[in-house]
Amino acid sequence: MFQVLTALGFTAYDFALLLFCPVGGLIGSWAHVLVQAGDLQRFPSGTSVRFAKPAIALFRIGWIGARLSLGAILGFLVALYFVGAMQPSAATFARLIGLSIIAGYAAPRLWVAQEEILVQSVLTRVRSEMGVEALSDSTANPPSPAAK
Repeated sequence: MFQVLTALGFTAYDFALLLFCPVGGLIGSWAHVLVQAGDLQRFPSGTSVRFAKPAIALFRIGWIGARLSLGAILGFLVALYFVGAMQPSAATFARLIGLSIIAGYAAPRLWVAQEEILVQSVLTRVRSEMGVEALSDSTANPPSPAAK
């Protein structure tokens, strides 16, 4: 794999970004899962711990898996944005890993925000190409998937 990337012009630094930024995204997503899991101000006592029914536990496992996947994908996208664009140094590497962790933590919000930006961009281009001043309100502001 490394030889293929080298043949395409990737450096060892770029390869490290492609490897470690998704890990940073996973770490950020895991941090968000821990925050969502419960009250982190108090240590749970034996009487306050309740176990979920198997169906709910499976749903939660699926949610955690999806959350971690989103974080890893965003970490990979961060790496792709910066491949070949940064001076190879420990400082830039650490900053990009930090950015990946933040992106992983905020993954669902970033996906929704990016979708809204993309929809508005497409609608603006369609309006200018068609010479239409405004589309109907139902197409100008479609409901976000998070609202469903």
